Amino acid sequence: MARVLDEVYDVVLIPDGADALAAAVDGMFAVFVIDRRLPGLDGLEIIARLRREGVRTPALILTALGTVHDKVSGLDAGADDYLVKPFDFDELFARLRAIRRTDDGEGPFVRIGPWEFYPESRAVYSPYEGRSILTDRESALLDCSPCTPAGRSAGARSSRPSSMRPTRPARSTRMCTTCGARPIATSSRPCAGAAIDWG
Repeated sequence: MARVLDEVYDVVLIPDGADALAAAVDGMFAVFVIDRRLPGLDGLEIIARLRREGVRTPALILTALGTVHDKVSGLDAGADDYLVKPFDFDELFARLRAIRRTDDGEGPFVRIGPWEFYPESRAVYSPYEGRSILTDRESALLDCSPCTPAGRSAGARSSRPSSMRPTRPARSTRMCTTCGARPIATSSRPCAGAAIDWG
């Protein structure tokens, strides 16, 4: 499992519960994936102690214990999510993205194909590379895309001063293959951040 997670995250694998607790208290981690049945210290106890220590890092319990009582105990101990084995890695990654978004407080998002764009924090979540923060310019370009509410509103186009309107490039236009919006000018991938509604 660590090998698959390592495709997206820098994984620190600690098989002993007591060692895991010490590392979690002292280290900086984006998210915890904790098994309930660890030698040295139970996964629920690790999470409960972390919460008492004030560690608010999102935690997901990954275990074979899947009764309703098991899930309630895990969530009440302070876990943010609970996933029962066997599981699908796509679901695991989606759950990890979800609890990290909740922790980051990034506000509402816009779905653009397989990506999720959070205009308030300029964050983009990719199913392939996890979370990325866009520059102000990249975020503004993506927010002007016909796939976002701002890009679809007629007012967004008409309210721009003429000096701020981009010059129409010498490229052909085509329909957006992701959302079916009006013709756009694009480099190679519609709705991936390079698309602009030229009106």
